[in-house]
Amino acid sequence: METDQGAGTLGEDIDFFLANLLSRLGEPDYGRRLIDETLSHAIPAEKLGDIAHLSFALGDHEKGFEYLEKAIDGKSSVMAMTIRNPFMDAVKNDPRYRVALDRTGLLTVMID
Repeated sequence: METDQGAGTLGEDIDFFLANLLSRLGEPDYGRRLIDETLSHAIPAEKLGDIAHLSFALGDHEKGFEYLEKAIDGKSSVMAMTIRNPFMDAVKNDPRYRVALDRTGLLTVMID
């Protein structure tokens, strides 16, 4: 998988926000299609974090952690928003979440 450091467009950001919201409301199809479409071509580093968040919202924690690690490796700035992101609530007690925060240096920030 090839990544580049470019940020997504406003439309892409809205797509991911909408997909997260719909997933939390019990409508996961849009989110699954968006992930499949995004993974079908080169993924900018910033989208790796979005894919992780959306995967968690869809209940796919394995894929979520896979892309969370890739986002960390790609130095995605979206990681700074991870701590307070409500889409991450379902995995905040998972030990892998703390390991990921530690890798970013964000573990020292107070989390609930």
